[in-house]
Amino acid sequence: MTRPPAKCGTTSGYMRHYKRGEAYCQPCLDARRDYDRRKRVIQRSQALRDTGVTLPAIAFAEVYLASPPAVQELIERHIGIDIADELVAIHDQYQDLKDKAGAA
Repeated sequence: MTRPPAKCGTTSGYMRHYKRGEAYCQPCLDARRDYDRRKRVIQRSQALRDTGVTLPAIAFAEVYLASPPAVQELIERHIGIDIADELVAIHDQYQDLKDKAGAA
């Protein structure tokens, strides 16, 4: 059973050009560029995850509260609903203190 030839406009198509010593067509160059970009993004996110990223709780709470519901649910799955609720409570307390300081 043989595999169908790799199609242009794909990373496999790019590799087919490479293996044959051919000039790359634009769709294959675009596909390889997109592949390389995705790979760099994944590598950067893995590096950040491995080293840890810190963000003040208030800033994280603001990002969480400003996010659409689907993003909030994603965050809750990662950090847990209890922690998300605590972040919102801290944010509310912080806003109350800011409001009181502004009124004074």
